[in-house]
Amino acid sequence: MTLARCATLTGLLLAGGCTINAGAPRPAEVVVLPTPCPAGMTERSALTAFFGRNVRQDGREFLRVPEAEWERFRLAHLTPRFPQGSTILDAVGTWQGQALAEPTKVFLVTVPSETAEAALHSLRAAIDTYRRDFQQQSVGILVTKACAAGF
Repeated sequence: MTLARCATLTGLLLAGGCTINAGAPRPAEVVVLPTPCPAGMTERSALTAFFGRNVRQDGREFLRVPEAEWERFRLAHLTPRFPQGSTILDAVGTWQGQALAEPTKVFLVTVPSETAEAALHSLRAAIDTYRRDFQQQSVGILVTKACAAGF
């Protein structure tokens, strides 16, 4: 699925979205929510990536990406690609039925909708590096049309 199909979603801030699992097959369909932005807000594309930090080895989970390594990755691969700014949140999540909650970094960035395809390409390049360097099977991506103010 192209970002153009994914990014046709509109609505209030982060309403509706398209999840893309980097490295996995794309969803087949996207629901279009044709809602214009409220007064004083502009349409932007919001990209969110979910960077799990554990790895499974010999049937056991362990922290593969400690804070210092995450910070090196962020400074080398995310900050240069998104110099206009981003937000990173600490979270925990589960993946594919695992009982153990995995520490996760949630990366959020909003970009002008007309640059969303390039931003997604850049984010995928960073994700490819992360997956390779930290032996991660997947990094989830959520792309949404958002109505935003203050960006």
